[in-house]
Amino acid sequence: MGTTPVPVAPAATPVLVERATLDDLNLDAQSAREDRQLADARDESAAEALDRERAEKREAECRERLAGKHAVAVYRRLARRSRNLTDSEFRVLDTLLEFSSNLANCFPGRRALLAALGGRQRKVGRLDQIRQSLRRKRWVTCVPLAEGDPVAGGEDGLLRAANETGRFISAVGYVFGIPAGEITPTAAEWEGPRDFSNRSFGQRRKGRARRSD
Repeated sequence: MGTTPVPVAPAATPVLVERATLDDLNLDAQSAREDRQLADARDESAAEALDRERAEKREAECRERLAGKHAVAVYRRLARRSRNLTDSEFRVLDTLLEFSSNLANCFPGRRALLAALGGRQRKVGRLDQIRQSLRRKRWVTCVPLAEGDPVAGGEDGLLRAANETGRFISAVGYVFGIPAGEITPTAAEWEGPRDFSNRSFGQRRKGRARRSD
């Protein structure tokens, strides 16, 4: 009588090998994900660097134009597009540009400025509020001027400004500025020329003389 063979249970090794293979695959997949994340981070940094270079180039070109013969037009366009200027503030700033010579020699009196504003009639007190807001936002800097004040470019280094009577009078000079973040989102603040050498005191560029305060 023959002996019946006893079935042998399959070895557990293939199961262990299969589990080890799955673990390796999971590790490979995780490593691949981490590699992709690192690659994406590198790509993002490269894109940010490119944007920064472009912004720096735009800023440099704009600052160069602000020193050129079309400086007023460049400045006015930047101010018009700004979101931190109200309509009234832009009107006052734009009118101040009419008294300037390429962003320099701007020192109209308050009444001369009011007369040139146009639109509805405003009071001096309201104008002072708007000027204060423009100073706070760094669109203008007000420089007190009077006889004997040292002024860059002036005759003998002094302010030479007279009204109709020929007497020297006190005044406020305006220096135009551009707040930080206006030329480009990362741009530093810009300040225009501090030049009050023009002897034609408080007159608009169009040639119509106005009495100053």
